[in-house]
Amino acid sequence: MRLLVRRPLLAFLATAALLVLVVPIALYWAGLNAIDALPMPPSELATLDQQSEAWQRVRGRGEPEVHPLTPYSYLFNIAAHYQKDPGGLAAWLVARNHLLTHRQKPGMF
Repeated sequence: MRLLVRRPLLAFLATAALLVLVVPIALYWAGLNAIDALPMPPSELATLDQQSEAWQRVRGRGEPEVHPLTPYSYLFNIAAHYQKDPGGLAAWLVARNHLLTHRQKPGMF
């Protein structure tokens, strides 16, 4: 009887773990395929005054810094209710503007 309960439970847990690992990457891939080009680095860097102003706009304090972000760390930050990271917010603003101006077709995908 325990075997009849254990196998479906293990199958459910394995399926849930697989979905948790695959879905964020699949959504990330779908998002990247919905744009016509990846962002390019700017040809000119912003002046120190412009950098300081942009950092203050995202409520940053001290020296500007942006931490690497993956689909998994993004979901972890949402699940853990972390405060918004100013560097992440700045990166999100750049990514959002690029995605909105380089969509291959209107809509979500």
